[in-house]
Amino acid sequence: MFATALSFNYLNQRLRQSAAETEVQTKHARHLEKIAQLIVERMQTGVVVCGPEGNIEVINQSAQKFLNWHNQGQKNLEEIPPLAYQHTRWLANPKYRPSSEDFNKDIRLSFSRLDPNSNAQTVIFMEDNRALTQQAQQLKQASLGRLTASIAHEIRNPLGAISHAGQLLSESESLEPADRRLTEIIDTHSKRVNQIIENVMQISRGTPAQPEIIILNEWLPNFLTDYQNGCEFKAQIDLQLLDGNIQARFDTSQLSQILNNLCDNGLRHGHKTTGEYRLLIRTGIDSHTSLPYLEVIDDGEGVPGDKQATVFEPFFTTEATGSGLGLYLSKALSEANHANLEYKPSSGLSCFRLSFAHPNRIY
Repeated sequence: MFATALSFNYLNQRLRQSAAETEVQTKHARHLEKIAQLIVERMQTGVVVCGPEGNIEVINQSAQKFLNWHNQGQKNLEEIPPLAYQHTRWLANPKYRPSSEDFNKDIRLSFSRLDPNSNAQTVIFMEDNRALTQQAQQLKQASLGRLTASIAHEIRNPLGAISHAGQLLSESESLEPADRRLTEIIDTHSKRVNQIIENVMQISRGTPAQPEIIILNEWLPNFLTDYQNGCEFKAQIDLQLLDGNIQARFDTSQLSQILNNLCDNGLRHGHKTTGEYRLLIRTGIDSHTSLPYLEVIDDGEGVPGDKQATVFEPFFTTEATGSGLGLYLSKALSEANHANLEYKPSSGLSCFRLSFAHPNRIY
C-alpha cells in the first residue's frame, strides 16, 4: 500500500509538472501567434491567403490598400476578376510568373503554396513596383552623383570664364550688331550648360522627401498665385477642382517643383501652337483605384507617339534649347513620394497626370 501510494504521488507530481510546462508552452505559442499576426498586418508587402476555390482566408492591410478592398463580408477572389484570373493561370501552371502589365503596372504579383505538400491554400504576395522603381532610381542618382562630382568643377571654371568674357565683350561700345548677337548666343548657351549642371546635381543629391498631408483644394490656389506672380508673362491658368477636401501625401516643396516644371513646359508648348499662354490644372479621383490625381493640360502638339516611352528619360528633349532633365527630375521626385507621373494625352490635348498614393499609406 505504501509503495502504491508513493508511486501514485510520484506520478501525480509528474502530471502536474507536465501540465504546467504545457500551459507555459501554450502561452508562448499564443504570444508568437499574436506577433506573427501583427507582423503580417503591418508589413508593407501585401499578403493574401486563399483556398482552391478562391475564398480569401487572410488579407492584410497592405493588400487591402493595393486592391482598394472595402468589403467586410464574404471575401472571394472572384470579386477582383483580374486577380482571380491570374490565380487561375498560376494554378494551371505553377511556373507562371505574371508581369506588371498582366495585372497592374504598380503591383508585382507572386504566388506560392502555403504547404508544399498540399494544394489546399495559396499565398499571394503583392510588392509595390513603385518602391522597387524608387530603389533603382536611387542607384541611378548615385551614379549621376559620382559623375557630377567628378566633372562639375572642371566644367564650371571654364564655363564661368566664357560667360564672363562674353559679358565684357557685349559691353563694348564699338561692337557690331552681328557680333553682339554672337555674345547673346554665348550667354544663352552658357546659362543652358550651367542649368544642366544644376539639374544633375539636384538629382544626384537625392534629398529624402518629407511628405505631409495636403488638402489639394486649399494648396493649389496658393501655388497658382505664387506661380503667376513670378511668371515672366501673363498666363491664363484655370483651376478645375473637385468639391470636397481631397487629400494627398506629398512633400510640398517637391510638389511645387514638379508643377513649376509642368506649367513652364505646358505654357511654352501651348504658346507655340495657339500663340496664347493658356493652361488647365484639374484634380480628380481615379475610378479604378479611388486615389486622387492632378492633371496639367495644355494646347500644345504633345509628345509624338514614338517618343512617349522615353519622355521621362534623362536628357530627352524635343527642343534645341532644352536640357532634357525637367521631366526626368519631376518623375524622380514623384517616385520619391510614392506617386506616379505619366503622360496621358486625350482629346487632342497634351496632358501630364500625377497620381498620388493613398494619404494613409504606411511607408
